[in-house]
Amino acid sequence: MQQKTTTDKLRMGTLFSGLGCPEAAVQTTPRLRDRIESVFYSELTGRAGEDGPDAKNSRNACAVLGHHLPGLPNLEDVRTAVPPPADIVVHGGMCTPFSGANRHHTGRLDPISLLPIDAMEICRRAGAKYFILENTDALMAGAHLQYLDSLERIIKDGHGYFVARGALDTGMFDEDYPVARRRLWMVGALGRPDIAEAINGMWPKQSRPSDPSRIDWSRYLVPSLEEPLRLIPERARRLLEKHEAEADWGLHPFVKVAFLNASSTAVDEVVDPPGRVEPIFWKEDDHGIRWHEGHCPTLEKSSWGCIGTIQWCGNLLIARKLSGREWARLMELPPGWLDVSDPDDPSKMLDDGSIAKLVGNSMHLGQPRWILNALLDAIDECPLWSTSKLL
Repeated sequence: MQQKTTTDKLRMGTLFSGLGCPEAAVQTTPRLRDRIESVFYSELTGRAGEDGPDAKNSRNACAVLGHHLPGLPNLEDVRTAVPPPADIVVHGGMCTPFSGANRHHTGRLDPISLLPIDAMEICRRAGAKYFILENTDALMAGAHLQYLDSLERIIKDGHGYFVARGALDTGMFDEDYPVARRRLWMVGALGRPDIAEAINGMWPKQSRPSDPSRIDWSRYLVPSLEEPLRLIPERARRLLEKHEAEADWGLHPFVKVAFLNASSTAVDEVVDPPGRVEPIFWKEDDHGIRWHEGHCPTLEKSSWGCIGTIQWCGNLLIARKLSGREWARLMELPPGWLDVSDPDDPSKMLDDGSIAKLVGNSMHLGQPRWILNALLDAIDECPLWSTSKLL
């Protein structure tokens, strides 16, 4: 059967937009760019004068969105927003109540858990034919699964969307990719079970294991850092002492030497320019330091300051934190996507810490790219139904 080709662009709006990963996926993928156009986004502005790191992070996100989506309206608070018409609405909502990284998560009892319901009201107001929801994959297991099932029933019975859902991981797209980043995705089609079924049939079944020997680290790690080296502080010694009590962990010798050097060396004492980077990642946790050879630990907003790698500076082997721009590379963001002015001081660019915080709370670009392409494939493959078939 000959596929139906859509000529008119689909209008896309995003909620809880962050640094604009769905928009970046559209702008950097020819097929998506030809078929989809952005019409609005929604991110809390975190106005100047508001306290707290989240307000600052919101201002930084709005600076990035405003730079790449000039002239588009920011709906800001989704609970009160009035959107322009859109065909696709991409949204998520905060994952704090459900994330395994949050020890005190409250699940569906948290008021934040109602935000996806508010987002679906935006879909109704915008007249969206399709929605895409993204959140932590912790929703697909244990007690949280009941919330997810309830949410899907509300979406279908209350709003009329037929749903496809599943998990995506970065290893599903590239077996040479070093980062684990597994997320839940849900795609809804208004009154179109055929489209939902088609997307379910396209879903990758499992991640492909990465082969460390095939990973091209030059794509991600910067040999000569533009930012000052972010060495590991004195706490490294304390962590190493705690770690040594767990002898069965088998700490990599490079990690121990690099941590000891970094904890006893001031940044201004590193006189040699940064040299080659060893593809050995470490991650600090409650028990000490774990090392990961060939595969970067999962990126999390809460732990971006505790993930790093090993680097030579002359003859000195040091442990250092990943820079924000390296994080951006690991999430496959377009070069320069975060090179915008600091909204609190336009004479300066966003600093490395601000970039790392934005990226740590974002999605890997391959995931919205796959989801949007799958939606277009399903639309092209499924002929229009007469409304009588839905009765």
